[in-house]
Amino acid sequence: PKDVATSGATPRCYVERPELTAGIWPLGAAPIAVRGPAVVRFAMPMKGCSVVAELEVVDADRRWTDFEIVVRDGTTEILRQHMEATSPAVALRATLLTDELSIEVTEGERGPIRDAIEIRRALLILPGA
Repeated sequence: PKDVATSGATPRCYVERPELTAGIWPLGAAPIAVRGPAVVRFAMPMKGCSVVAELEVVDADRRWTDFEIVVRDGTTEILRQHMEATSPAVALRATLLTDELSIEVTEGERGPIRDAIEIRRALLILPGA
């Protein structure tokens, strides 16, 4: 990521950086764990890239799940999804107008504990490809 920052009302002196899952993955698309509350900004190689991914709650955390995922193309919100035990995943499919993608994991009603997702099967398609 280009930048990782805290998100929400709870002051935090430390924000965990996203973590790649070890192993061999198809097309090198290892799952990326994002622990919130946090905003993770990714620099795209150019404007107009298409992004395809699944955003899913980390398996062990589902019974406590209660937060939102906010995805932005630059500063424009392109996806907002409330995550809970009955809806633990959402698909991201977008063609970006800018060269920056951000994913925010907000703080849920029960606080910041266990607010975590995995970005799975993420693919970036360059314009004209």
